[in-house]
Amino acid sequence: MIYQVLLMYIPFLIEQQQCATDDKILQQVHIFFRHGKRYPSKRELYPKDPHLTLFKTELLEQLTEIGKQESCILGNALRLRYAPLIGSTYNPSEIITKSSGTDRTTESANFVLDGLFSKCKKYGSVSSNYSITSNIYEIQQPRFFCPLYNEELNLFMGQSEAKNILEANKQLLEYLTEKTGRSMKSLLDVLFLYGALSAEINLNLVIPQWAQALLPLSSAKYANLSLPNWASDVYDSLREMATLRLSTENYNTKLKRLSGGRMFRIVLENMIKKSQNLLLPSERKMFLYSSHDVNVANTLAVLDIFKPHFPHYNSAVMIELHREPGERYIVKVYYLRDTNNDPEELLLKHCGTICELQQLKNIMQPLLPTNYTRECESDILLH
Repeated sequence: MIYQVLLMYIPFLIEQQQCATDDKILQQVHIFFRHGKRYPSKRELYPKDPHLTLFKTELLEQLTEIGKQESCILGNALRLRYAPLIGSTYNPSEIITKSSGTDRTTESANFVLDGLFSKCKKYGSVSSNYSITSNIYEIQQPRFFCPLYNEELNLFMGQSEAKNILEANKQLLEYLTEKTGRSMKSLLDVLFLYGALSAEINLNLVIPQWAQALLPLSSAKYANLSLPNWASDVYDSLREMATLRLSTENYNTKLKRLSGGRMFRIVLENMIKKSQNLLLPSERKMFLYSSHDVNVANTLAVLDIFKPHFPHYNSAVMIELHREPGERYIVKVYYLRDTNNDPEELLLKHCGTICELQQLKNIMQPLLPTNYTRECESDILLH
């Protein structure tokens, strides 16, 4: 019921509130957002999970009803900011939408677009047919198709720094192995467990007693659990390890170049074309990328503004191109941590408070792959 009230109220705000952007200045925006809340995946569920029998195969990894509603709310929030830029009618020439190719990212994209243009009038379905394309080699994690990325990541995981992280958390890993029935030996193992527990909490399922001590007090409140005061201290170790997995994927320049760098190169290319009146179609103004937690982290990391945290469902990074008097183009970055708060502006390092487009290109050059297929040493033609 609370979501229905929110969705009825937000369109009113959109129509009444003064716009947050100036259509004479804002020229283009690229938005990387995480999909909505979902059911756990098969790889996340563990042998001793008490809820194994509750999840039908066809539901695994799919959006929950709340995930659909909150994706609509994200669309409402984006409309509140970008209405002057995109108008009131959906036009695929003005907006290009891409997903990573999974059901949950494609469905999230549909509901975000519905929030942008149809105000989510009908729950559980979208109001219009939107144009959404997907290319797993463009948005999916490079570990699925980039051999050199995996080689570089494995090289780091074999170094003493990574080994020290696992050694320092040896007791926690042994504890998790005992309670889950699955061997916990890596940061990726912990990341999958974190995904299962957070998905189950969002479904209001009562998680096992042993896991309650691994959850933050805020999550406990959401799931109506009663935790001891020291529970948050124990949880910090699990959360840190899950977040560290995101950080390790951007540990050095090569990893950043082969992850967030490939997509930011496309962002810069489209911004430069816009500034030179070479963009086709010329009316294109918004680029939507429906993606995952790693995409949000990788986008922030390649810009050197990632502060270790785990991106929320429906969080979004917004990269804006503005035109100032004298045909000067500047880039601004905003981060919407969740749909309950306003986006915050993030200052780009080494670029000052006003970051000119050409200056940003020069700064980012070492992080932008020139031939992604060749740099990945891939036998597959990549984007």
